Amino acid sequence: MLKHEIIRNHKLLVHKYGYNVSLVQEFAKRLGQARAFTIDRFLGEDENEKFIEPATAAIAHQIIEWESLPGSYSDDWYAYLFQKIDNLDDPLRLFENLNIITFNYDCSFEWEAYQHVLGLHGKEELASEVLSKLNIIHVYGSVGGVLELHSLKARTYGQYPNRENFERIRADIITALEDRKSVTTSAFAEYYEDAKQVFFLGFGYDKYNIDRILMDQFHEAPIYGTTVGLERAEIDHIVTEYFQQARPAAVLLDESEHFGPSLGVPQASGIRAFLKARSHFQRLLP
Repeated sequence: MLKHEIIRNHKLLVHKYGYNVSLVQEFAKRLGQARAFTIDRFLGEDENEKFIEPATAAIAHQIIEWESLPGSYSDDWYAYLFQKIDNLDDPLRLFENLNIITFNYDCSFEWEAYQHVLGLHGKEELASEVLSKLNIIHVYGSVGGVLELHSLKARTYGQYPNRENFERIRADIITALEDRKSVTTSAFAEYYEDAKQVFFLGFGYDKYNIDRILMDQFHEAPIYGTTVGLERAEIDHIVTEYFQQARPAAVLLDESEHFGPSLGVPQASGIRAFLKARSHFQRLLP
C-alpha cells in the first residue's frame, strides 16, 4: 500500500532529496497516526498542505520504484482487456470505446498499451499514435514514463528520471492535488455523456474519491465494480449512500471477485475474472 511504503521509507526524503528532518519526521508521524486509507485523503486537509512537497516526492519515488519490480503478466487483466477491444482491421481504433478515470499515479496502463501495439506491429510511430488516442484522466496527476506522451517528464518507464525531470513530475502531482477540490463536471463531461457501461476496478469506494467522480453525471449507464474484502453490509452501504442516492438506476457490485495491486502485476487476475464474468462487457465493442 502506497501510504505504508511512504511511511516505511520516509528517511530517504532527507537523505536522497534533502528535505528538512523535522518536517519529514512530522509528516511520517502524522501520516501514520491518520487512519485515512490513502495519502490523497491525508493531503486533502488544509492543515497538511505544509507536507505537500515531501509527500509528492515520496509518491513519485515509490511509484517509479514499483515500476522497476519484476512481475509476470501471463494472467493480468491488461492483456485480457486488450484482447477484448482489439480491432484487427484498424489498430488506431483500439481505444475508441474506452475512457478511463484513474486515481493512480502510475502510467502502467499506458505503458502496457504502448508495448502491446509495438509488439504486435513493430512500429513505434504507430504505437505512439494509438496511445495518443487513449482518453485517460489521472485525477491526482501521474509520474509519466511513456516518453512519447510525456516529453516534459522525459524518462523511460521503470527508470529513475534525472533531478530536473523528477521535479517536473513532482510539480505535476502537486498541481493536480491542489486542483482536486475544484474538479467540476466539465472535466469529465464527455466521458460521462458517452458512457454505455461503467466499471470500477480495484476501487476502494472512499467517500473522498467518490466525491471527485460526481456519480450523478453517469445518467443511466449500468455500473459494475469489484469489492474485494468488503462485507455484505459494507457493499449495501456503498450502493445506497454513494450510488443510488446520486443516481437511482440499477447498480451491480460483485463481491465475489478480487483485484490486485496497481501497476497490473501479480495477483491482478481477479480483475480479469471479473471482466470475463460480465457478459455485458461485450457491449463495449462496436
